[in-house]
Amino acid sequence: MEIFGDYHLHTTASDGTSSITEQARAAIKAGLKEIAITDHSFRTLFTSMSHHKFDNQTEEISMLHTVDDFEIKIYHGVEGNLINKNGDMDIPADVMPRIELLSMGFHRWLEPPVWTNNMKYIITNGFGSDRSREKLRTTNTWAYLSAIERYPIDVLVHLQSRTLVDAVAVCEAAAKKDIFIELNEKHIDEIAPCIDDILATNVYFIMGSDAHSPRNTGKFNKVVDFIEAHNIPLDRIAGIGFAPVFKDKSGYVEKK
Repeated sequence: MEIFGDYHLHTTASDGTSSITEQARAAIKAGLKEIAITDHSFRTLFTSMSHHKFDNQTEEISMLHTVDDFEIKIYHGVEGNLINKNGDMDIPADVMPRIELLSMGFHRWLEPPVWTNNMKYIITNGFGSDRSREKLRTTNTWAYLSAIERYPIDVLVHLQSRTLVDAVAVCEAAAKKDIFIELNEKHIDEIAPCIDDILATNVYFIMGSDAHSPRNTGKFNKVVDFIEAHNIPLDRIAGIGFAPVFKDKSGYVEKK
């Protein structure tokens, strides 16, 4: 199984330990041809993206694409946060047209202002028991479906991590919008209970190590075992069977 892409990497712009350059060098060493830098979004606690950081990343990636020994495609992405039950995300409208890969997932470590009107939702999903989180499955599903409809999302990351959803409903909607479901090295076990249901939809998958350090870039031991155990067709996996194409966001208009 030849893996040529890793579409979920972090740097010091959020909670990673290295620069884009260091991540790219590690990816080349791992034999990859494509990577995506997807640092945490604009309302993440302590390690949020900012306009200044995003500008700096744009410049670094542009520079690396001119260097002869960096024979690797680098996508400039953001791992956006689903911040409430309405399906809102924390991506500024003026940044969206510049994002090459937009990922979305739920993260519990959000800035205090986000908690103001969403405390129960964030606490239950982020810190609640399995039983309490199960009660929000319908609410979470609606939030995901709303976000899928409103935003030019490319990848749903670590599905079923904390925010439980109706996987079939979400994946069917994702398939219609050409959104990938991530095979995440750190969270792969969380989709195991519903992988057969997901495979029954027409959704496609994408490889994401979620590496916060170059030593984990392009490492997919758990994902490879998962793919083989569940007989996931390689021609449905971006980064193995084919190279992904992400949405053009240049004409993005914010939907309420």
